[in-house]
Amino acid sequence: MQRFKGTFEVRIENKDYTLRPTFDAMETLCTESGKSERELFEAIQDEKYTVKMIVDIIHAGMMGEYWASNRKAAKLDRRVLGQLIMTQGVTEFVPICIQFLMFAIVPYDAAVKAVDSMNGLEDEVEDPEPQKKTAE
Repeated sequence: MQRFKGTFEVRIENKDYTLRPTFDAMETLCTESGKSERELFEAIQDEKYTVKMIVDIIHAGMMGEYWASNRKAAKLDRRVLGQLIMTQGVTEFVPICIQFLMFAIVPYDAAVKAVDSMNGLEDEVEDPEPQKKTAE
């Protein structure tokens, strides 16, 4: 469950970390990766991503939460994070990277709709007034 709009939880070595796509996080991501958010998004969608791209995205998200929380949020050193991602499996982090970038580059409502669709939630509509059975 997200605490703030556009935040995501990622589990690394049995510990949850929050990722937040703040302006500072996106600026750091573009600087570290040498690519725009859209270029990263398209590379991941086209399955042309590198380990470095995945690490850059997760690290930038951690730093976004770290800065937004006045340095109270958990973060990992970038090199340590890279090793943990390699150990856990790079492809495990692809969906969260797509979602993170989506919230950074498209309007919030559109991103929510797209993420829900990715997660198969678009068909889960609850009936606000379930039908009552009547005795005949």
